[in-house]
Amino acid sequence: RAARPPTRDAYVCCVRIRFVFQQSSHPQVLDAAPQLAKLATRLAAGETGADLRRDAGLVLFDVQELWRCALRVARARSVAFDAAHFADASVVSPADAAVATAERDFGALEAALAGPTLDLDRIWATLQPHYDGNALAEALDVPKGPLIGGLMAAQREWQLAQPAGDKESCLAYLRSRVEDLRQTHGQGRRGGKS
Repeated sequence: RAARPPTRDAYVCCVRIRFVFQQSSHPQVLDAAPQLAKLATRLAAGETGADLRRDAGLVLFDVQELWRCALRVARARSVAFDAAHFADASVVSPADAAVATAERDFGALEAALAGPTLDLDRIWATLQPHYDGNALAEALDVPKGPLIGGLMAAQREWQLAQPAGDKESCLAYLRSRVEDLRQTHGQGRRGGKS
């Protein structure tokens, strides 16, 4: 039997959610929702490692205090727009099964983000970089500019993936990334040397 499209009520609900957030000063909530849905899928599949923590942390840095709101939007969109949830009529209504699956998966993601599994609640306020831009420029012999921005972003990613990592290990990782980032950002060495 062919999959049925989501109900009109579910569609109207999601359109209203989109309108409210587009009109608000928090469009990052809508931007984070699909990323959170992917994270919920990865967690449901059993992934809990450094890559998941890094990716989740980057999403939380973007949405900050509104991450739980974005998670609820992702949950609503998941139920309303996933046609697989409406594939057939069984003893349990497909919509009810979709809601139960979304509650389980997104509830597990919320618990992982806030709890000891990923420990990322308020990470945007608590994660302090090991090095500021000036210290990186000096330690890695790179000019100030876009390259430092790339190194700062790489440092954040490393710290999210390695929460117990020390400064020296972080610097060694950043040193290994300098050449790739130089090509991306087109900057040479300090003092005009290329």
